[in-house]
Amino acid sequence: MTVIEALLSLGLLPPETPGHQAAVQLLQRQRAQDWVTSFGILHAHRIDLFVHAALRTSPLWANIPDTLRQRIEACAEATRRAETLGQVAAAAGGAALREAGIDAVACKGIVLAMDYYAERGLRPMQDIDLWIDTHQMQTCTDTMEQLGFHCENKLPADRVRIFRNAWGIAFDIHTEMSLFQSAGWSTADLSRPHATQPFRVFCPEATLAHLLVHMIGHIREIGLLVGWLVDLVLVLREHLDQLQWQMVRSLLPRNGTWQLFLRFLLLFEASGWIVVPSDLEPEIRRLRQVEWSVILRQRRLAAWGLPRPRGWARWARAQLFGAAPDRPQPLPPTPGDLILWVRDALIEQTALFHREAAMLTRRNYEFRRGDPEAPPGRGDEATS
Repeated sequence: MTVIEALLSLGLLPPETPGHQAAVQLLQRQRAQDWVTSFGILHAHRIDLFVHAALRTSPLWANIPDTLRQRIEACAEATRRAETLGQVAAAAGGAALREAGIDAVACKGIVLAMDYYAERGLRPMQDIDLWIDTHQMQTCTDTMEQLGFHCENKLPADRVRIFRNAWGIAFDIHTEMSLFQSAGWSTADLSRPHATQPFRVFCPEATLAHLLVHMIGHIREIGLLVGWLVDLVLVLREHLDQLQWQMVRSLLPRNGTWQLFLRFLLLFEASGWIVVPSDLEPEIRRLRQVEWSVILRQRRLAAWGLPRPRGWARWARAQLFGAAPDRPQPLPPTPGDLILWVRDALIEQTALFHREAAMLTRRNYEFRRGDPEAPPGRGDEATS
């Protein structure tokens, strides 16, 4: 068991399970600086608050340095307040749009935070993503402006409009879901009314498909975030017995995404977080699970833009002249990272980089907006 597995297992496994107890035993050997380093990694992967919530009720909480505990608590409280405001805004926005005749579909951060995480403040998000029909955009714009949100972009060619209010709460209103539309599905076909909120949500199969493609699409920009993997685990555990696997597969682009998903399932099974469904057994056992070391290494490299030439230049500049005082620096790559990415490239091929050619070519690190699997809208959707 790795340290990252142990930290995540505190929140994903009940205390009485052997996996949780093994995680506690491993983490009891952590020194003060180890906790600082671990939470730096967790923060870089946007999963520190999820682990923090599990640690609060664990005897391990006393082992964490006071200054680190105080910093995490302050961050958690700020995130809880922001999520509360976001949920209120989402409910108000959804109700106003429905009254205007628009049945919006919500997904990603807001739905995950409300429906899959145990309490508020565990799943950070930067905006509220809604999908509507193209012809409804003007009505939507008028409605959002009446609620005090101003539109930051009104270019007709955009597939998304960003609305923000004076508190900084942002809605990303999308008019296309190319992932599903290219396969002949509409958002109405794949969504259903939310049980308590005035908007629709995607069915579990569509939710999984969109989370996977969104995650893979942003690997080039920011790497593979462990927080996104936890999203997958929680959605899977909620719906594992009811999921229609053939439907999930049909919704994914035919470029190796399904095989990568199965490899994630093997990783989750090895960590004790899920049990692989029997329907998938024959196919999944022929594959090799994704390694935690590859995931963490790729995040460190992608945060610097490595191994692309511009990333090497940025990293070299930081080594020669130090970090810019007004810019937070990502986790530094280790000397081993700079060597082992070649090994990862040769072994992984397309699996983590969404390409059919070997990862050593430049086009493996390009996520072209013209691809049918490209996430709709802006390139910074990774914030959701």
